[in-house]
Amino acid sequence: MNKILLSLFFLTFYLNVNSQTPKINSTIPSNGATEINLNENITANNLFLPNTDVSGNTGLDNASITSSTVSLFKIGDTSPVSASVSGSQDNNAIILTPSLTLESNTEYRFIVDGVLDNTGVALDYFESTFTTGTQQSNSTSPIISLNVEKVVGDALSDGSSYTEEIIISNIGDATLSGITTLITGSDANEFSVSGVPTSINAQNSSSLQVIFTPTSNGPKSALLTISGTNAESITIPIRGLGTAGYGGENEPSLQWVIDAHLGTGVVNVGDTDPDTNPFDLPNNSSYNNLLGDEVTAQSFMKAQNGPVTLELLAVYAPATGETVLSYGWYESATPSTSNELFTVSNVPGTNAQTVSAPVTGTTQFDPGNNEFGLFSSLPFLDNRKVYSEDILNTFDSIVPHKTRVYPLPGETNAYIVVMEEITNAHDYNDVVVIIRNVQPYEPTITDIALEAECATVGANWNTVADPNTSEGQYL
Repeated sequence: MNKILLSLFFLTFYLNVNSQTPKINSTIPSNGATEINLNENITANNLFLPNTDVSGNTGLDNASITSSTVSLFKIGDTSPVSASVSGSQDNNAIILTPSLTLESNTEYRFIVDGVLDNTGVALDYFESTFTTGTQQSNSTSPIISLNVEKVVGDALSDGSSYTEEIIISNIGDATLSGITTLITGSDANEFSVSGVPTSINAQNSSSLQVIFTPTSNGPKSALLTISGTNAESITIPIRGLGTAGYGGENEPSLQWVIDAHLGTGVVNVGDTDPDTNPFDLPNNSSYNNLLGDEVTAQSFMKAQNGPVTLELLAVYAPATGETVLSYGWYESATPSTSNELFTVSNVPGTNAQTVSAPVTGTTQFDPGNNEFGLFSSLPFLDNRKVYSEDILNTFDSIVPHKTRVYPLPGETNAYIVVMEEITNAHDYNDVVVIIRNVQPYEPTITDIALEAECATVGANWNTVADPNTSEGQYL
């Protein structure tokens, strides 16, 4: 977030420009976890905090972490569990400590609603659930927790590097010492780690850097294990995408983009030659066909209570001006109802060509019970919109099928949605997102009546009286 400082008559104002929406990515215990200890603290430390204050720091406004903004409920109860809530000393985690031992074999819901970052921007509403077991933890030990579940980045394979900082938290009640890291896997030599802390006090955090330096083009993967004395190790996937350059045929294929995020071959996009940028078709196929693991899903319905969420995986689009693209939703077949959710800034210019683009805006919405579609828009193409419904893509009469949808393996009600903005070349990597809490819309047909309005009914047909049919009867 950029800031402009205005001084006038000894009054100083800070104007927040291009603020992005911070959010909680996950918690400990994780959403849906079971057999949780009865004296477990709930910690939200896997956070997306994109905004910086006037000193250049990111973090939470710990004063906004109160019992009104952070709460725990037993499922079925309307009153919150008695608990103390606080922010970590480094302003990078939310901690809820129940006042009493939790009930055994009971489901709880953790809610964060109204917590602010250090620039005054509210975190997205968040909730997760977990179920207790029957045991309590009585040991005193350090507990390693990370702010990410994986690392994904890209760099040119000309000696360039991608670097990502990982926050390591010790959410235990003893000092974490003897911290070590180990990188394993087939592409381990293309990753490295720097800045490993020697120790972290209880309920404190530190950081290290993961560096990806590709020696060739294509997706790379390895595993990073972080260990410490008397602490359980944590292992996360670290993945990268080596690229030849920016734009055109230098861009990676859609298959490579998805492989970089999920692992090689987890999803088959249908491209017969993923080593090249264009989406190469199988024999006797066209771009209007379903390809690979693609499913029919031109519009969606919300699957269950809660918001629909989006996760931006990649942007490889032509760009001009300040904005690469905008993304949003609309009521099915009614593009005039378009609701913009987020944009991708063209500053720096590499945001238009990356698997780790930041967003400005929100990544969740609630369409209610309405059928809806998705759209993207590129200023480079005079803000022309591409819709998930083929019939609305009237700018290309030859290939109106500009959106492909693939089920996300390992998750229910989650899909990968990819879009193509161009008419004369198709790679379907312009914008790649994951959408969650949805199901493809399938129209239901309740009754079909055969009505012989203009024909003679044969002797072998039976007629049934029904006042809802136009002639009062059907066959």
